[in-house]
Amino acid sequence: MSIRSLLALVDGGETSENAIEAAVSVGRAFDAYVEVLHVETPVNPYMSVLSAGDGLAASVKLVDDFAQETRNRAMKAEELFRSRCIGAGLSVIAPDAARPDGASFSWHLVTGHDNPELARRGRLFDMIVMARPDSKDGGADSAALEAALFDTARPVLIAGRKPLAVADAHVAVAWDASREAARSVGAALPFLRLAKRVTAIAVTDTPGADGLEDLARYLGSHAIQPQLHPVPREECSIAETLHHAISEMAADLTVMGAYGHSVIGEFLFGGVTRDMLKDQHIPLFLAH
Repeated sequence: MSIRSLLALVDGGETSENAIEAAVSVGRAFDAYVEVLHVETPVNPYMSVLSAGDGLAASVKLVDDFAQETRNRAMKAEELFRSRCIGAGLSVIAPDAARPDGASFSWHLVTGHDNPELARRGRLFDMIVMARPDSKDGGADSAALEAALFDTARPVLIAGRKPLAVADAHVAVAWDASREAARSVGAALPFLRLAKRVTAIAVTDTPGADGLEDLARYLGSHAIQPQLHPVPREECSIAETLHHAISEMAADLTVMGAYGHSVIGEFLFGGVTRDMLKDQHIPLFLAH
């Protein structure tokens, strides 16, 4: 797989800067086209609901506050694009323009809702880039995050506060021989080839039965020579053990499978994914 196009969701929230910086870094590393997408939520559909019944003045204020927040988010997202792309002298084109050789960037503002827009548009890009949704947007249970991972059929790079220098990165691969982990590794091959160092990690109770040697042979066939790092299962959970190991080795990017289900009453993501999504610093490369 090669990475020729990225869709970067920049929602104008507190972590938007992380998303656009990661998208620029990846786009430049792979000479890819990067479309920076901001989805502006329509205000009118909420008017009739909020203004119905008693308390009209309070309802109107709620609508006005929502509209102002929507405008503020759109303005922040566009300002970030202007400063990080136009202001930085990068090649900026219209979303429907012919794509030149080398990295190029476009700004695309649409009206709608994050999850269906991201699901529909993301299917025609090689990868999705987004920030970790903050608690106001649902955190690990964000509808946009669910759409990116489960509805686009594309790998997703979750930006962290730690900048991502693709060619100088130490990439950790969290391996458990699952279908999702295999899919993530396959999709991440372009990153692994460019990485300065690759470490394959497996949390295991049985040394030698972790599948790391098999993974090393597979990666070796792609001219990638990982360091193998089996981690004994600690008294804490697998998620905590893995998180501790990745933090200790100061990895710049973690590649792992995304587990999840959309069943009412259950968490969207499994324990390991959920735990890693809570870490605001390390970028994650996920596939489901």
